[in-house]
Amino acid sequence: MNKFFAVIAVAALGAAGAQSGVQVGQSGVELGLTGGYSGGLGAEGFVHVPEVAGPFGVKVSGSYTSADLINDSAEYGLLGTVGDAKADGLVTEAGRAVVLGVDGTYRLGQLAPGADATLYAGGRYGMFSGTVSPTDGSDSAVYSSNALGVGGGLQVAYPVANNVSLVGDLGVDQFFKAPITYSQGDQSDTAKPGDGANYEVKDEFLSQPGTVFKAKVGVKFSL
Repeated sequence: MNKFFAVIAVAALGAAGAQSGVQVGQSGVELGLTGGYSGGLGAEGFVHVPEVAGPFGVKVSGSYTSADLINDSAEYGLLGTVGDAKADGLVTEAGRAVVLGVDGTYRLGQLAPGADATLYAGGRYGMFSGTVSPTDGSDSAVYSSNALGVGGGLQVAYPVANNVSLVGDLGVDQFFKAPITYSQGDQSDTAKPGDGANYEVKDEFLSQPGTVFKAKVGVKFSL
C-alpha cells in the first residue's frame, strides 16, 4: 500500500508541474479517490489534468484490490484441490491486484443538469499475486505475474461544494497473458506463455485477470 500511495504522490507532482506550462481551463488539476468493485473490492486514486488541448486531457491512476486470484480447482498434491485443502482447514489463501494506468480523456460535458461526464481510455500495467499458506506454518507458495493491458470507461462528476465533486466510474480493463513466477521458500521459477506444461501448471493456479469490469464511487477535488 505504501508503494501505491507513493505512485499517486509522484503522479500528483508531475501533473502539477505539467499544469504550470499548459493552460488546462478553470478546473485545473483534479485529485480523486474512489472505491468499489474491480475483480474484488478495492480503492483507486487518480490525478487528472483536463482540457490540456481543448476537451482532451490526461489521467494517471493507481488502484489496489483484494482479489481471489488462486484457482480453487487447481490440483494441490495429495490434498486434492486447493478448494479441498481450504475446506479441510489445511491452507488459507490471499490475493491482490495493483494496477497502474495512463489514460487520455475527453470531456463530453453535461449529460444531465450538473452532471459532467468524461470518457477515458489508455494503457494498464497490472501486478497480480496469489498466495497459498499452509496452516501448519510451512512456507507459503506465491504465484505472481506482471501483465500489460488496455482499458477505458466513463466517469461522471456531480459538484457538491466549491471544488469538490462526487464521482461515479464505470469501466472495463483487458489484460494479456504474462509470465508467471512461482516462489516457495528458497525455490523460485518463472514460466512464459508458450513454455508448455510448466506454464500451464502455474496458469492453473493463478487466475490471471483477463477482462475486468469496474464500478466505483468516490470524490474528487479540483485544485
